[in-house]
Amino acid sequence: MGEAKRRATRTQRLLASHPMCCFCGGSVPATTREHAPPIVFFVDRLRPEGHEFPACARCNHGSRDQDTVAAFASLMMAGTTAEVPQHYVDRLISSVRNNHRDVINGMDSEGEILIQKNGLLYPATVVRVSPYVYETWLYPWAAKQGLALWYLHTETPFPPEGRIYARWFSNKEVWNRELPEESFDILPQVGLIAAGKNSSRGQFDYKFGVSCEKVAASFMILLHGCSVVALVLDSSGNLQLKPEGWVQYTTSSDRGLCRQLSTQE
Repeated sequence: MGEAKRRATRTQRLLASHPMCCFCGGSVPATTREHAPPIVFFVDRLRPEGHEFPACARCNHGSRDQDTVAAFASLMMAGTTAEVPQHYVDRLISSVRNNHRDVINGMDSEGEILIQKNGLLYPATVVRVSPYVYETWLYPWAAKQGLALWYLHTETPFPPEGRIYARWFSNKEVWNRELPEESFDILPQVGLIAAGKNSSRGQFDYKFGVSCEKVAASFMILLHGCSVVALVLDSSGNLQLKPEGWVQYTTSSDRGLCRQLSTQE
């Protein structure tokens, strides 16, 4: 069986069991197989099989640029603390520079600090990311990962009345221990994409907790061992969460993923 036919068969099998898009409220027929996290996020595109989701064409293809920018930003934040082949970094930089100059202009270095790794001190570059890059590229990507993880662990699409709260913690915030540890230390389960000897460990690691009634869920995703995406999903929309500095999203069949007013606005 050729590779193209194998992919088509895999998609058909997925859609037979999961016929509705899980990214826009669960009422739009799925026609594609979406990878979340995306293939481009993994070094040299070596992504383990798994974490594949039913998606309509809009929800799948409409976020390709976000996928590239998220991969670029997370690897730039990882800097000298992650062992990443230079050719892969160069390829990402070239892609973003050619297609999204606004992202290049919205990211810069704040200098270096010393961090501890395996008992030794290493210089690491602190990356500054502009609010524009976060809100235009990184937060929508983060919220979509939340929808995928919700579907994976609840087996139901996230409803239109629900609310998705997202927060991206930079490498500096992670190194300075500015995460909401009082919330995430108690997350009971660990997630990983793994197939045979290949796994997402070190690139996309996450912890999670889902309420017994599947009303709410929390996820904390560690990206390339350096920056963190934190997500809280409230399927009822009634919890009235107001986490400071987080961005709020909803999803629907007519608009897909849509940013609401920030909790600070």
